[in-house]
Amino acid sequence: MCFLVAIDLSDPSRSAIQVSALLARATGLSPLLLHVSEGRPPLRLLADLYSLAEPLRSLGSTPRLRTMHGCPATLIHEQALAQGARFVVMGTRGHHSPTSQGTGSVARRVMETCPIPVIAVRPQTLALPCSDAGGAERVVALMDAAKPGHAARSIARFLVEATQGRLLHVPSGQAWRDGIGMALPPQQAPAHLVLAVDPTAPTPAWVDQLLDEESTPVVLVSQGGAAWPVPDHTARG
Repeated sequence: MCFLVAIDLSDPSRSAIQVSALLARATGLSPLLLHVSEGRPPLRLLADLYSLAEPLRSLGSTPRLRTMHGCPATLIHEQALAQGARFVVMGTRGHHSPTSQGTGSVARRVMETCPIPVIAVRPQTLALPCSDAGGAERVVALMDAAKPGHAARSIARFLVEATQGRLLHVPSGQAWRDGIGMALPPQQAPAHLVLAVDPTAPTPAWVDQLLDEESTPVVLVSQGGAAWPVPDHTARG
């Protein structure tokens, strides 16, 4: 069984690869990398895409790479279903939510149409100072902005398992915006913020504010109306 990772050579895609490596490690699923372009990719691009996948290989995964040309949103959706992917991972550009018009429009369209969870990774936007806390636990903060948040909870737990960290479950993103994040000591700064989003509904104002202001990598998870069978992390092959 596999999950699909839509990639190019952008910084968001590099962050998506990092998250994919952690998810592959925790779930035991095989990553299928998909690059969609308007024309046939040159050999140099193929070599660069192969190099991009090094974080996956370093954690023991053997990713497959497929290139196609056409409409990115359409082909990502079609290939995810054709390959029986359990979820889709992709990068999203800029600070703004992929659920809004313009920025991140490909991620937004895939989230709207794909019946399986879509994980859009917004990379870290600022260089953060390194903590001198040594072996401090990494924290993944989960904020529920949409229902159901089942997929987002599961993705957060997989990231925690892969990093041997711990989960800080914040009841709402608004609570995080209102000061919980600022109250954390530096050594407990989150490695990722995991947020459930509903791409078919208007984006709450606090979500756009958080994405504008938060420098931590943000992992946005959409989920269709159907129940999501959580990947069995004990079935590794």
